Amino acid sequence: MLEQLLGGNTKVIAQVSVHGAFLVIAAVCVALLISSFRAGHKEKSDKKEKALAVTEVVAALIRKDDKFMICQRPAGKDRGLLWEFVGGKVEPGETKQQALLRECQEELGVTLSVGDVFMDVVHEYPDIHVHLTLFHATIAGGEPQKKEHSDIQWITPGQIPDYDFCPADEEILRKISEVYHG
Repeated sequence: MLEQLLGGNTKVIAQVSVHGAFLVIAAVCVALLISSFRAGHKEKSDKKEKALAVTEVVAALIRKDDKFMICQRPAGKDRGLLWEFVGGKVEPGETKQQALLRECQEELGVTLSVGDVFMDVVHEYPDIHVHLTLFHATIAGGEPQKKEHSDIQWITPGQIPDYDFCPADEEILRKISEVYHG
């Protein structure tokens, strides 16, 4: 009778009492629940680890006379239309300086002379946790073009309040104001 319920190709090795069948079903259910819990716990752990992973980011403090360059992020990106220093993520196998040279070539079409570190900042956005290193830099070749930004401006430290910057830049802007404004 059990073979008929399970289908024609299924062979019953031993018949089990109804009580025994319920115990087997209960054991399978418990095993599935434990497996599901472990999978969910691992997924939560992976998300937590991913959220805590720090992304290395570099940027350039490009100065000309008493002004420095800022770039406006495009409207369609995260933190769209906010202002920032040109730069981007460090790719695997790159030094920070190499990443900055690559990013400035891609985003502005210029080559840089990269100097010393101006400041390091760690900032946690809802979507990314960044370690931002800002380097002193000068343009060694080319004229800045808006390849990936909505706008490019040269501003004095006194003009900082006139622009809405990415939150990660706030500490940097305070230091620029202290060092170059006063």
